[in-house]
Amino acid sequence: MDVSIIIVSFNARELLRRSLRSVLGPRPPWPAVECIVIDNASRDGSADVVEREFGAARLVRNGRNVGFAAAVNQGLREAGGRYALLLNPDAELLGDALGVLVRFLDGHRRAGACAPRLLDPDGRSRPGVDGFPTPMGPLLPLLRRLLGRPVAPAGVPRHGEPRRVDTLSGACLMLRRTALESVGLLDERFFLYFEETDLLRRLAGAGWEAWLVPGAAALHVGGGSLGPERAEGVFHGNHPVHWVRSRRRYLRKHHGTAGLVIGELAEVGSHALVWLRHRFRRSDASRERARASALSLRHLLRVPPLERSS
Repeated sequence: MDVSIIIVSFNARELLRRSLRSVLGPRPPWPAVECIVIDNASRDGSADVVEREFGAARLVRNGRNVGFAAAVNQGLREAGGRYALLLNPDAELLGDALGVLVRFLDGHRRAGACAPRLLDPDGRSRPGVDGFPTPMGPLLPLLRRLLGRPVAPAGVPRHGEPRRVDTLSGACLMLRRTALESVGLLDERFFLYFEETDLLRRLAGAGWEAWLVPGAAALHVGGGSLGPERAEGVFHGNHPVHWVRSRRRYLRKHHGTAGLVIGELAEVGSHALVWLRHRFRRSDASRERARASALSLRHLLRVPPLERSS
């Protein structure tokens, strides 16, 4: 088996149907794939759709929502492929993306992970590559703007040669089995968000490389399993409570308690500065920036701190 495709689904029935069609529809016999769907107690009939319409997929029904990392690990423990592709239910493979990624890993033995270029539904490239998060990360770009210094865009090249990166989006991420065996599976203390960033950091620490492969592409809607919270437009469109908790967990794990405290101050400070900068401006864009910053501050201050044992 070449690739085990693992999809974790939660209340994303229609998007899941499209995602499964992109991997189980008519395609070349190579690479050989298996598809494992882990349903986290969806209430919209997602699991029934898989069972009824996609008999080639292996379905695991969870009795409760165990979180993304724990569900992915369920799939990884059942996977038999040389590589594992983590695919969000709101993502679809385009063209020969699967073959391009497999050929890349076959030819780059130190690559522990690779990912395609991600596209919005309108065809624009989505930012999905960045450096590893740092405590001061939220504040530095804002300070550079306030000082009039340019900030490098976080875009993804539309074409070009593969390039080494620190982080990749978990929406469509291919992992080498032997690399996973060397560092372990996803950390299940992350319920949602930052789990793939933590994994890629551990892979890098063990000498494995992560690569962006622009020659492969996938469509990513984004936020397909989220409820009304996403409409607030804060924390990059992610679920506010889970995003705040997972970021705190990542900072404490990799930067210690001091890093966590500095990171919280930097996050609060960055949103406070944006709020002050736009609060009294009259343009609609400034009003929206001020509103989003105020909502972000509210979530940061309301979400309880991490417990020592978590």
